[in-house]
Amino acid sequence: FRGSPETVGADNLAPHGMEDWTDIVPRSRQPMTRREYAEYVGDTAWDGKVHTIAVHNYGDAWDSDSVVGAATYHTNPKPDGQGWPIYSYKWTIAKDGLIIRAYGDNECGYHVAGRNHELEGWCFTGNLSLHDPTQAQIESFNWLYRHEGKGRPARGHYALALPQYPTSCPGQRWLQWKSQLKGVS
Repeated sequence: FRGSPETVGADNLAPHGMEDWTDIVPRSRQPMTRREYAEYVGDTAWDGKVHTIAVHNYGDAWDSDSVVGAATYHTNPKPDGQGWPIYSYKWTIAKDGLIIRAYGDNECGYHVAGRNHELEGWCFTGNLSLHDPTQAQIESFNWLYRHEGKGRPARGHYALALPQYPTSCPGQRWLQWKSQLKGVS
């Protein structure tokens, strides 16, 4: 992260900065591990690996850039929030391109119902049905993909959602800008 020993060399520096917020983003309780979530949804065949990156946007509820605001909404009890134990997305890319890490590798975010254990959530702030991501967001996504993507394909949330949970995420304009992202199929 910014200024750490891991960010040595020009290509290792995130173009618009990178911060670890694992101790900042609100949590309502301890999240499940990926293995615990797989057991919870009955996926006994899961091989223990994250195979795909699920691309998200804040959408209709949050045409905002506030990670803490969205995380608070995710973790507040219903009816004022979602009641989840943890913010949904491991990686969030703010409109200025700042990359924010919200939790560790083995923690399970809540971003694609029934499939959270096998997918890793990456989110653009803002409502991408109304506008495209900023150039800084695209640059940061591509940098993050080179450094954290591990060759896994990245797909829009809607393409990964189970039939009983349809969505237009990461926004109705996805097809117009997804070709600018590395790893997207």
